[in-house]
Amino acid sequence: MVEKPIQSKRPNEVGNYIEPYVLAALNQMPGYRAEKPKTQSGKGQSTGYPDILVTDMHQRASYLECKTSTEKRKQQGMGTFYLSEPRSRETAKVTLDARHLVALFTMKEESQKYTPTGVSLIDIYALPCNLKKEWNSDNIRLLQQPLWQGWAKGRNSLEAA
Repeated sequence: MVEKPIQSKRPNEVGNYIEPYVLAALNQMPGYRAEKPKTQSGKGQSTGYPDILVTDMHQRASYLECKTSTEKRKQQGMGTFYLSEPRSRETAKVTLDARHLVALFTMKEESQKYTPTGVSLIDIYALPCNLKKEWNSDNIRLLQQPLWQGWAKGRNSLEAA
């Protein structure tokens, strides 16, 4: 990664791009196997917590979440770690009794190119967190009973549904 930095226009996407490097490095370590965790139903899912499932030579499992930050952002109180409840049991990626870890990579940024300068491995067993409850919906439910719906029909104005 030092020879070929991660290129990204959006700093918050760098964590996604670092995952393949972490997977490859872990799989080169004797006695360790790293893979993308499967959901409860056995399917692969790229989004959501956790990023990687690591199994050691004694068959002990650890979940690993990859995060990135610049030195400046590490000193700010902005959110870095988010965990949401899965939509259903079948889509849950945490399926084992395992240790939960975060690898926080400190990145140097130059012209939208990111190079790691350090890493911290954090056990999040007792990590203090805030709970943010929110109401949300999707477009299917949102559009089931609109009060008003319209679209420009060849004119510059909207017509009621």
